Amino acid sequence: KTAYAGVNLTWSDARRLDASLAFVAIPSSKGTYLLPGDATAPREGLRAVNPRARWTSAFGVEGLWLEGEWAHQWSTSFDMSADGWGLWSGYAFTKAKGRPAALYRYSVFSGDDPDTATYERFDTMTGGVQRDWLLGMAMTQVARGRNLKVHRVELSVQPKPGMSLSVDLYDYSADTLNNLGGQRALPAYASSHLGNEVTPTLQWSVNGNLYVQALATYLVPGAGIRDALPEKTHVWQAYKLSLYWFF
Repeated sequence: KTAYAGVNLTWSDARRLDASLAFVAIPSSKGTYLLPGDATAPREGLRAVNPRARWTSAFGVEGLWLEGEWAHQWSTSFDMSADGWGLWSGYAFTKAKGRPAALYRYSVFSGDDPDTATYERFDTMTGGVQRDWLLGMAMTQVARGRNLKVHRVELSVQPKPGMSLSVDLYDYSADTLNNLGGQRALPAYASSHLGNEVTPTLQWSVNGNLYVQALATYLVPGAGIRDALPEKTHVWQAYKLSLYWFF
């Protein structure tokens, strides 16, 4: 029961530079934010501004790209100031067999400091795209783009036309130990390190009709989660196989 309104402006030089600027507002919502002391604040009134830019063939180097994004949030209903941002750097060996590539991204989604009057916990709003605002197939079930710091490395190769193999490695930490508004079993983390995740992925356009996507993910909980739960944790696993048929 949330309504969104917004505008997105984009610009490109059709060669190397792409940029966008989005503004999003929530004019009405039944949602609330959980504050210390069992208090709540309305989601209605949330505002966000989101600039983003990508530089292809950065510094004139073919295959090198840089990208950055920032989102700042505030509210017309109460004192709120939250931020989410990410920085990417990647390189593809465009002339090598198999086009091997690597990328690194560091991203931060602010958590709330209960000792301040301002509410700082980032709100991912509608969720976002996997690998951008939603990081890690398993971790999104625990910390969905809020109160999170993430290092991500991806290695990929294209062994044949239409096929891509990649492995993503994630390292997760909490921005604050206070986690009110997250999973009910984890209102607070025991320490900042939340875990590590590895996700191998296959994407394959078999022919003009069939597209296959297969992946597995393994999340090893860190001390921040492991020591905050009453029972022993295990390696969390998930598997996905998708077949797409085009007519």
